[in-house]
Amino acid sequence: MTRRLKVFLPKWMRWFILALFAPIWGLMLYVTFLSPDRAGRLPPVGFVLVSITLLVVAVFVWLSSAGRLPTHVIEIEEDDVPKPPR
Repeated sequence: MTRRLKVFLPKWMRWFILALFAPIWGLMLYVTFLSPDRAGRLPPVGFVLVSITLLVVAVFVWLSSAGRLPTHVIEIEEDDVPKPPR
């Protein structure tokens, strides 16, 4: 008999990711559209692609920390589990 254990991220991780991604996205927004220096500017297509990537990662972390999407699934055979001493 195989037993499955699902591992999720801790609840604080969703707020940590928001606090990390919001300044990154804001800096990208500034560099792409509001920066007076046009030399090292991120093109709008690149901005959209990076924004979608950050959004997808944030959604996965949010779902995993909410207990909806496991980060790991561990399968344990019942024969491998040590019996507790009596």
